[in-house]
Amino acid sequence: DAEIASFAKAVSNAQLTVKDVNTLKVGFGAIGKECGNCHETYRQKDS
Repeated sequence: DAEIASFAKAVSNAQLTVKDVNTLKVGFGAIGKECGNCHETYRQKDS
C-alpha cells in the first residue's frame, strides 16, 4: 500500500506541475521511477 500511495503522490504532483513538454518530461521521470519500484520486484529474472 505504501508503494501505491507513493505512486499516487507522484502522479498528483505531476498533475499540479506539468505546464508544457519540458515539465512533462520531468514529471514523467518521477512517475516512471515510482512504477519501477513495484515492477522490479515482480519482473522475471534472466536465468
